[in-house]
Amino acid sequence: MFKQRSHKQNCVPKPKHKKTNKLTKITTTFRKFSRTASPLPPPPTKPATLSRVTTSTYPPTTRTTGPIITPSHQKRSPLFTTSARTFSTAPTPPDLTNEFYKLDLRVSLLDNVRDHPNADSLYIMDCHVGEEVPRQLVSNVKSYMSIADLTNRQQVVLTNLKPVGFRGEKSYAMFLGGNSQDLSQNGLVVPQYTPSMIASNTLPEGSLSQFKPGQRCYLFGESPVEGEVARVNEKAIAKLFGELSTDQEGNLTYLNKSVVFGPVDAPIKVGLGFPNAKLI
Repeated sequence: MFKQRSHKQNCVPKPKHKKTNKLTKITTTFRKFSRTASPLPPPPTKPATLSRVTTSTYPPTTRTTGPIITPSHQKRSPLFTTSARTFSTAPTPPDLTNEFYKLDLRVSLLDNVRDHPNADSLYIMDCHVGEEVPRQLVSNVKSYMSIADLTNRQQVVLTNLKPVGFRGEKSYAMFLGGNSQDLSQNGLVVPQYTPSMIASNTLPEGSLSQFKPGQRCYLFGESPVEGEVARVNEKAIAKLFGELSTDQEGNLTYLNKSVVFGPVDAPIKVGLGFPNAKLI
């Protein structure tokens, strides 16, 4: 006879499993999937060069005609004025270290021209240079200019020199003159107004051009000197006159920089516009 098995002996024992956490289950599942699934395609390679996208989905912008607003961190210098589309610069102050400004050159108006009582070759005239009383000027241009030629004439004169006596009459200013390059012609240094200035109506009506007697000459791009200018001696005058010349159009220059006058930077001519002239 067989022995009767107990209840425990008839039951099939269950296999024992190790306790697993969530991370272990996920890792086991991934390993099973990688054995049965097809291999993944290789990642796309980065192109050698990237082309910039030039198209845009935004609507095109249009410039308005109103004032341009400049950010606070990009504000311009006070020398600039901001308008709709223009920027204007103010002239810089004169460089007083430049020896040119030792000469007080002014545009004058001549009148009351008369003969010298004690010299046949000299004229005496009144020279208006922006002062209350006109200065007396004595000149030896009688041989090639008449009294009518000098009356109401605009002329560039030197005003900060020591007064010089001519046969009992003192001269408190001096004409500027020059010779052509071949020394065949000579002429005085006179202010000029270009046709464009006349066409733009920058000159007032009347016989005289737009200028005030006493306007100082200055270098182009700068502003005139203000106040009194110290007296210059004859040695300095001779040196500075030797550095004055003219360009190809006969405009007065100092060391190849244009000498101008007035509110419109008008040029100054020597004679009839002698190119490469030398002052005397």
